[in-house]
Amino acid sequence: MHKVLLVDDEVFARTGLRGLIPWNRLGFEIVAEAANGEEALQLIQEEQPDLVVTDIRMPVLDGLELIRTVKEREIANPRFIIISGYNDFKYAQQAVRFGVEDFILKPIDETELSNTLRRVADSIKRKRLLEEGHPALHLSLLDSLLSGRLDKAYIPGALAALGLPTEGEFCCILAEVNDVVLEPDADPSADDWKAQLARAAGALTGGREPLLHEPGEWTVGLLLPMSEAFGSWEEAAETLLRAVRPRAGVLRLYVGDPAPAPERIHHSYRSARHAMEFKYALDGKAVVSGRDLEGRTLVRTDLPSALFDRLLHAMEEMDTAEAEAVLDEMFASFRSERFAPDAVAASIDRLIRAVNGTVRAMDGDEHRLASCAALAEWRERPMTLGGLRKLTADFVAEASGYMAELRKERAKGSIHQIKAYIERHFRENINLKVIAQQYYMNPVYLGQLFKKTYGVYFNDFLLDLRIREAKRLLRQTDMRIYEIAAEVGFSNPEYFAAQFEKVVHMTPKEYRSALAAKN
Repeated sequence: MHKVLLVDDEVFARTGLRGLIPWNRLGFEIVAEAANGEEALQLIQEEQPDLVVTDIRMPVLDGLELIRTVKEREIANPRFIIISGYNDFKYAQQAVRFGVEDFILKPIDETELSNTLRRVADSIKRKRLLEEGHPALHLSLLDSLLSGRLDKAYIPGALAALGLPTEGEFCCILAEVNDVVLEPDADPSADDWKAQLARAAGALTGGREPLLHEPGEWTVGLLLPMSEAFGSWEEAAETLLRAVRPRAGVLRLYVGDPAPAPERIHHSYRSARHAMEFKYALDGKAVVSGRDLEGRTLVRTDLPSALFDRLLHAMEEMDTAEAEAVLDEMFASFRSERFAPDAVAASIDRLIRAVNGTVRAMDGDEHRLASCAALAEWRERPMTLGGLRKLTADFVAEASGYMAELRKERAKGSIHQIKAYIERHFRENINLKVIAQQYYMNPVYLGQLFKKTYGVYFNDFLLDLRIREAKRLLRQTDMRIYEIAAEVGFSNPEYFAAQFEKVVHMTPKEYRSALAAKN
């Protein structure tokens, strides 16, 4: 709890103030009360309160004189809040000069005073953490600077607490290690690339310990003050790039716009994050800065559906060359059309869904694809386009092989179903390719399997069924020849007649006439 001293010459005012505010809930405890400034001065020395809430007009020693005396004598270092029934601009001016936390007019607004107390409590807590050298405070201050949440008046103090100069130019640089492939049970902390980066940044700024901001395991941010050791921030980044050698992976640096004054630091950080959004559009560059982004915009669109259809078709056909060609087109589009990272991720997710959907349609289990999990989780570690393409190619290759296995398994159990299907539908316009597509099989493989199983080629089997049915119709009906041709699956009567003669060694008309002659 933070200790509070209440000072007011009216006892009822102090009682009302004690009961109006939920002091304990806000982190404060009232340890003493004083009826005038002189009494308060003694209590301040004895109690060493964190906060003094005082009226201005009091006998013996008024509120402003009390504050001035405490600061001059340095008997304690409390924060002050003034409460007054007089809306006097001169009083307010003096209060600001003395560094008073707030000047609140009577009657007191509970919400206004409570908000001030919350702010004071946070400030006291930060000060104590800083005095203890608490690392959490350094991270909090840095985060406030980078996000722009820190009031301008507090920026110099924050910079000083962080060991940075309080004026001059600054820049945020984001460093990211991509394409890291860890062995099972490997410890990522064993890679000392962040320590290398810190040493290199310290050398750039004259031995000053650099300020690191760590948003991720493989990403780290630097907040650097301008130094005579380099002529531009791009030059500084190139120097860092040469000095840091990660054990695994590829280092990329993203340079924010220079911040000409400390209050612009958050703009530099924001622009560095924006530069990182171009990592795929500018995939070949190891250092990306605002200059590289001029005239360029990102797209958040999707790849054409035809591209996914081509890839799936190539996978089902086991056409490795075509699958590789489609992947080349996909990843070239990511770069040339300047896809944003989330648009790239959406395309990869769409590919995974399409492939897994096909596997399920073939009665397969997509969870058997080890490369699927690796590709689905690719955003957990930074990737270049090259690294992502390798993951994608591994997934496509494994899924293609699995589809081939499923086709074989399905074919073994389905070949008798296919034969039955042909016997039911031979009157329709069917062919090997149509049936193969329906049963998710390669047409060439289906033809070979059919011949191996039944000792006859598919086309010969189909023709035999049609001719046998045609002979039955010629025997049992008076249908015309062209009607029989259509009935048994021939759209061209002349072609039907030629095929009939090839099998029966007489034309349909001759066959019918021969039957009539026997009668």
